Amino acid sequence: MARLVKTLLAGLALSAVIQGASLGTAMAQDEAAPGGSEFRRDRNLSVQQRVPEAYRSLGVKWGGFTAWPRVQVDLESTDNVFYTPSNKQSDLIVRVRPELGLKSNWSRHRLGALARVGASYYADHNDESNTEWLLNGSGRYDIVGATNLFGSYTVNQGYDQRGEEPSLARAVEPVKYFGQSGDLGVDVVGNRLRVIGKASFQKLDYDNVRDFDGNIIDQNHRDRTETRGLVRGEYAVSPDTSVYLYYEANQREYDRFGALRDSDGYDAGIGASFDLSRLVRGEVQVGQYKQSYENGSYSDAKGSSYRGKVEWFPTQLTTVGFHGSRAVYETPEIGSSGYVSSVLGVSVDHELRRNIILSAAYSRADNEYNEFDREDERARVDLAVRYRMNRKVAIVGGYTYNDLSSSGAQQVPSYKNNTLKLSLTVAY
Repeated sequence: MARLVKTLLAGLALSAVIQGASLGTAMAQDEAAPGGSEFRRDRNLSVQQRVPEAYRSLGVKWGGFTAWPRVQVDLESTDNVFYTPSNKQSDLIVRVRPELGLKSNWSRHRLGALARVGASYYADHNDESNTEWLLNGSGRYDIVGATNLFGSYTVNQGYDQRGEEPSLARAVEPVKYFGQSGDLGVDVVGNRLRVIGKASFQKLDYDNVRDFDGNIIDQNHRDRTETRGLVRGEYAVSPDTSVYLYYEANQREYDRFGALRDSDGYDAGIGASFDLSRLVRGEVQVGQYKQSYENGSYSDAKGSSYRGKVEWFPTQLTTVGFHGSRAVYETPEIGSSGYVSSVLGVSVDHELRRNIILSAAYSRADNEYNEFDREDERARVDLAVRYRMNRKVAIVGGYTYNDLSSSGAQQVPSYKNNTLKLSLTVAY
């Protein structure tokens, strides 16, 4: 906790210095967008971001707010509903996802809210049917110029998806959890300097499940609270390029068996943000991470980290995206402190017509488990066609392929899964 407090105090102190030095200039920039013109990266729009006016939802005006009602209905066919290596079972799934978004129309400051429900119905395996929901509120208070305070809070009920945690394949139903998360921060912008300080948390509570023999599979040992403190200092080299230093501290506390699972750590490094001509934009960073555990039998997880997303625009009708990350994550496996996940991916979106978008994506993740002789290689392929009929109606057809290959003495069952999906979205 001391590391988190020191991180936030350092960020606030640096923010105050920049705020005082830039107040006079900022007074003349009250209409600037959050982030400031030196740090905005909206010169280019991706194919997915660019929605022609004739197909853009208008929402419903309500005083100083606009409401965005929307409902999505998915019809899915999967050939391996339990993500098993053999004895595969297929199923037909219907998902209904209504949501209502609310956003203020004010010239300064912002308030937003979102309510979403997702109900999934399995035709042949009713125990897999579930209902997820989410409530979110967010806001921004503009102080002067582009400097602002921001925050958000989310509560949700969700389920671990089959295939995400292969070790839970023996559970008769997906594991349900209740989550809370939030953040509070300050974004201070000067002429060429910007400092962001943010504190955030996430609390997760899992329900126990039973296996096919009726035995309880304990999931309460996964209940935990994660807190983070981030400081990022950025310098604009030019109106379209900036470099930054960042330091993020974290603390992970478990409700049970804390002495076995609790840890604290950090990730620190350097990065760059850019939006160059009409060809490329993105943000990349590299650094070093370390996670230290209270359990003396767990060795520290440490090494190089990276995170980035770059978009290339070979033409106005095509967007090619690249993304990657490397970080340490928690695991439900008792006896392992966590795993290091290295992810790389590429995607292509092409605007065949103004209302027809073709998409393809591939990603690969290599997960190495600490204290375990286990390594998982995950691959995913997504293909989709989006057809916008008008402002209110869109249809998407898609195919997804998932592949898990696990190796080592403590490997889990590998699997392959193919899913076809047809979606109908109606938005006002």
